[in-house]
Amino acid sequence: NESESDFYENRVVNARKVEIPYYWKRTSRVWLWDSSTNGKWTPAARLIIIDTQPETREWSHTTNNPIWVESNDSVGFSTGISISARIQDRDAAIKFLSNYPPKDTRVTETQGGDPFTTEVTSLKQIMDQEVRTKIQEVFSYEAAAYNMDDLRSKKQEIMDKIKEVVIPYFVERGITITTIGQFGGFEYENPDIQVAINKVFTAQQDEEVAIAESKAAEQRKVAMKLTGEGEAAKILESRKGEAEGIKLV
Repeated sequence: NESESDFYENRVVNARKVEIPYYWKRTSRVWLWDSSTNGKWTPAARLIIIDTQPETREWSHTTNNPIWVESNDSVGFSTGISISARIQDRDAAIKFLSNYPPKDTRVTETQGGDPFTTEVTSLKQIMDQEVRTKIQEVFSYEAAAYNMDDLRSKKQEIMDKIKEVVIPYFVERGITITTIGQFGGFEYENPDIQVAINKVFTAQQDEEVAIAESKAAEQRKVAMKLTGEGEAAKILESRKGEAEGIKLV
């Protein structure tokens, strides 16, 4: 009654080079001695490779695989998300293999020249499927809570929530997510939205420029007025001095 997790734990080999046992399998009932005509050497073990090398995936318009979500006011959009993950250690490898049995195979040649099929787990494949789906689930839930105008200022809060949910979820499945980041701005399903946003931004910039120019002109007026008053005060003092001199004479 050995569980699947115990099965893998009792047989895991932490090595880059392993020895595969073989046995002679007869393929013919008629034989006098073992030869290639009445049998063959057959692997007596199953080899599953778990690659612990870190993997990085990017989902965005640039890579033609964006994650689409929708705001509370039904505006569809996406943003670039990058993620790095790895299978951290022996215990994580067992968890990973228990949750995600190998789906890929790799054919190699043994020392004797016979082909041997090795099963391979693919962290990259799981990231593109289940990890991506989990991120989209959390992202969609958070995006649906806000209108589009509010969402533009909620990017960091949404990413923090994604990390809070996704990272511990996959640790229990043997995957250690080292980074999750957002890059690029929002991309909208309706391109007219971006055009409108650009127009609003341009108008706001023009307004700010006009206000700045108005303030500068006002400041120049004040400066000129102060300069004029200073010159007038100088002339007045000069005239007063001349008048006092005439009185003395």
